[in-house]
Amino acid sequence: MNINAKRIEELGGLVSLTMELNTPDFPEVDEKEITAYLFDGFGIAQCEGRYLFLTYPGVGNAMLDEQMRRTINQNRYGNRLPDDFKITVDDLAMCFAEVEEINHEEYVRQLMKGIFSNSKSLFKGTKMTPDKFREYNLRIIMAPCKHLFIFKEHNEFMKELDGKVYAVTDKNGNVICDILEADMVTFDDQDIISDGEIVSLDSIEFVRSQRVEIIFLNKPTKR
Repeated sequence: MNINAKRIEELGGLVSLTMELNTPDFPEVDEKEITAYLFDGFGIAQCEGRYLFLTYPGVGNAMLDEQMRRTINQNRYGNRLPDDFKITVDDLAMCFAEVEEINHEEYVRQLMKGIFSNSKSLFKGTKMTPDKFREYNLRIIMAPCKHLFIFKEHNEFMKELDGKVYAVTDKNGNVICDILEADMVTFDDQDIISDGEIVSLDSIEFVRSQRVEIIFLNKPTKR
C-alpha cells in the first residue's frame, strides 16, 4: 500500500525515510534499500514487497539509548545531539537489530496504530474518534487499497487532490471505487477502463485493489 507519507508526517511523530537496513538477524535484506516508517522505539518497513516489523533493542548505554529513541521521533537526522553525539541514518538503521517478517494485515495494523498513538493531540477537536479510526483501519486492512491519504479537513484534500481522483463505474453506472488520475490513464492505455467505465466485469477486483482511500479526521466518512 502506498501511504501518503507527507500527510502522515503532518499528523506528528511519524517519519518516513529511505535507508539501508543492515542487520545480522535478517540477511535476506542486508544492505538493501527499504522504506521505513519510524515510531518511538519501533518501526514498520517495506522491502521488495515484504513487510517487516523493526524493534529497537538499545545499545546498552542508557544515555545513548534515550538519545536514539528521541531521535527516532524527530524530523531531522544527522543533527548533533547532547554530549557531541551525532546520529546518522546509518546509525539509526543499525539500531533495528531485531527484525521480524509480518504479513500485510499486521503491517497495516501496526502502521495505523503508530499513526494514532503518536498523534493523539492532533485528533482532539476532530470528529474522528479512536473507535471510528480503528473501524476504517480494519476495513482497509481486510481489502487493501493502493493509495491511502489522511487529511484533517476537506479543504486539505481539495488542495492536494482536486481533479486528480476519478470514479470508476460498471456498465450500469454503479460506482466501483475511486482511483487516482495516473492510474486512470494507465488503465485507459491498457483498455481496462474506457471513459470512466470498466470494460470487463472480470477486472473489477483488480481495479478495486488499485483504488484510493481517503480518511478525513474532521469528516468520519469515506469519500
